[in-house]
Amino acid sequence: MAKIGCTVQNCKYWQNDLCTADEIQVNLNQKVGVGTDMEIGTIGGANNSANSSPETQCTTFIPRG
Repeated sequence: MAKIGCTVQNCKYWQNDLCTADEIQVNLNQKVGVGTDMEIGTIGGANNSANSSPETQCTTFIPRG
């Protein structure tokens, strides 16, 4: 099984910066323009929690709880 890195600490599948889900869903990021070759994000000091899948760009995301 591949190791998938994850920084969304309030996801049900997050454990020590890895995704533990049996399967993940990866979708096209519609917010990134055509022809761009960079990822949009924050380095350091980022908020590492989300409320929904679109906030994570991962449709496998389920909040802990």
